[in-house]
Amino acid sequence: MRKVLVVLYGQIEFDGRVKRVLEVAKDFGAVTLVDVANDSGSGLLYGVDRNPIFLKRSWGQIQRYVRFAIHAIVVARRLRPQLIFAEDYYTPLLGRIIKALTGAKLIYDAHELIIPEGKDAKQSSRDRFWYFCERAAVHESDLVIAANPERARLMKDHYGFSGPVTYMRNIPKSVTPTSEQLQNVLERYPALVKRSEGEKIVLYQGDISIKRGLDLFVRCLDYLPSNVRLVLVGQGPDFEEIQGLGSSFRSSGRFSALGRIGQDLLPAVTQFADVGIVTYPRKGLNNIFCAPNKIFEYVSAGVRVVATDQVPLKEIVERFSIGVLIEAEDKPSDVAQKVLRCLSLPVDMSQARAIVSSEFSSEAESERVRREVAALF
Repeated sequence: MRKVLVVLYGQIEFDGRVKRVLEVAKDFGAVTLVDVANDSGSGLLYGVDRNPIFLKRSWGQIQRYVRFAIHAIVVARRLRPQLIFAEDYYTPLLGRIIKALTGAKLIYDAHELIIPEGKDAKQSSRDRFWYFCERAAVHESDLVIAANPERARLMKDHYGFSGPVTYMRNIPKSVTPTSEQLQNVLERYPALVKRSEGEKIVLYQGDISIKRGLDLFVRCLDYLPSNVRLVLVGQGPDFEEIQGLGSSFRSSGRFSALGRIGQDLLPAVTQFADVGIVTYPRKGLNNIFCAPNKIFEYVSAGVRVVATDQVPLKEIVERFSIGVLIEAEDKPSDVAQKVLRCLSLPVDMSQARAIVSSEFSSEAESERVRREVAALF
C-alpha cells in the first residue's frame, strides 16, 4: 500500500478544506498527517495517523516554523511516502525538500492566492517571502490544486506552469446537526439563545479583521432596531479592536464575539442565524477572486446572506437570489438597510439549496481532484 503524507502548518480541527483533502488522500494509501497541535496527542484522527508537533506560543514565528519544518522532514524520512500533499503557501517549498529526499510525487494545494497583483504591486516582506517559497516550489509540483477555476488559471499563467492544475472549491459537505448537537451549542454559547420570538441573529464566521470591513457591521448596529443582534465567530488580528467597537452593545446582548469554534460545531452554530455575513477586502487578487466556503455553509443551513460584491460572490448571490450585496461605497447606515432588506426576504430557500447542492457539491469537487491524482500514477 502507498504511503501518503499530508503537511499542514496549522491545526486540522479548524481547517475544513484539509479535512476534505484527507478524504481524497485516503483513496491513494495509508495517510499520515503532520500538523500543529496544542492539546491533543498523536494517534488516529479523522481516519488518518496524526503526527503533530507542539509549538510553544512563547517561541517566535521563525522558531515555530523551523521546528515544524524539521519535524515534518523527520517524519517524512521515517515514512518514505510515495505521495505528498503540501497544504497552503506555508508548505510547498517544504514539500519540494521532502520530494527531493524521498522521490515522492508532490501535490501543492494552494488555499490562497499570493501572486502579486501586477509588476509594480507592493508586497510586505512577509508576503514576498511566502511568494518566493511558492515560486520556488511550483515547477517541482506534480499537480497544483487551486480553490476555484479563476485562481487556477491565474496561477498557471503567472508561473508558466506546464504541469496539471486543477481546482477544488471550498464547499463543505452538507451536514444536518442533530438535536443533541444544537442543544450542546446553545449550552456552550448562550449568545445564540433567542430571548424573544422577534429576535434576529446576524452571524459572521471567519477571520476577525477590519480589512474585511467587519467594523461596518459593528457600527451598523447603531442604525438597526434593538431586536437585531450581531454574533461573531472566529479569531484574527483585530479581535480586540472589534471587541472594543462592540462594547457599548455588549451589555444589552446585541453584540457577542465567541472566539474560535471547531469546524465540527459550526453547522450547529449556523442553524441559529437569520442572516449570514460574507465579507472580503476589495484589494489583492486573493480577495478579488475570493473562494468562500461560508456562503455555501449558509445556503446549506437555509440562511440568507449579506455579502460583498466580488464577482464570485455576486454571481452566486444574484443567480440564486439568496441575499443582498454590499458595495464599496456603502456606509454603516447603508449596511444596516441592507441587513434589514435581507431579513425581509422570503425565508424558504429550499429551491436555492437544491440547485446549489446539485451544481456545487463537495462530492463533485473532491472527485475532480481524485481523477487528477489518479492520473499521476
